[in-house]
Order: sequence, then structure tokens, then C-alpha cells
Amino acid sequence: MPRIGRQPDFGGRDRTIDALGPRGGNAHTADEFMVIESLMPRTRLLANLIKRLSRE
Repeated sequence: MPRIGRQPDFGGRDRTIDALGPRGGNAHTADEFMVIESLMPRTRLLANLIKRLSRE
């Protein structure tokens, strides 16, 4: 995979993008849930982000 631009130094930590998934609550518990209605809008958001980033 080609490198995109200059790679910043994050002190050995992995770089992540968070909060792009569906809405929900009680993360990582037995009562975790997601709001089904948020799945498609959030999927479109992530797809558009990937599309934009792939152009750079």
C-alpha cells in the first residue's frame, strides 16, 4: 500500500479514527446496543471519508 503524504510521529502509538460507527450505548458490556437507524447514515459517512482520503 502506498504511503499517503508525510507520516507524522505518534510516539509509537497506533493511529486511529474513532466515533465513525453507528450510535449506541453501554459499550463493551453485556447491555451494549446500537441504534439500527444510524447504521446506514454512518456507513455512508465512513465510505465518503475513505473516498476523500483516497484522493489525496
